[in-house]
Amino acid sequence: MSTLSIFLPQRFQAFNEDTPVQAGLHLLPFSLAIPIGSFLGNGLAATIIIPAIGSIFAGSLIELLGASLFVTIPTSKHITHTMYAYESVLGLGTGLVFSSLMLATPQSIEARDLGMCCHLICT
Repeated sequence: MSTLSIFLPQRFQAFNEDTPVQAGLHLLPFSLAIPIGSFLGNGLAATIIIPAIGSIFAGSLIELLGASLFVTIPTSKHITHTMYAYESVLGLGTGLVFSSLMLATPQSIEARDLGMCCHLICT
């Protein structure tokens, strides 16, 4: 997650010659899709429709789909509207994975290791 939040604005500034504010605005679809993915992941896990590992796997596949779609973006300096959709797909998968990892970690480790494991997930 943190890699994308750094890489995408750098791409917008270096390749598309945007200002930092414009690059931040172009990052909004990704940033807004992460909480939606987290909400969906936690909602599915809370109602026990799917276990946390299933949500992690589904989120990873959605992230892979979003990353694969980014490869198809044309190399012109013009930012297409499809890029925003691809960012949303990527953010949705990121949110699913992140929230599911936060739920699954306390259930799968010993209490003495909880602080370290939660720290590793958040970094």
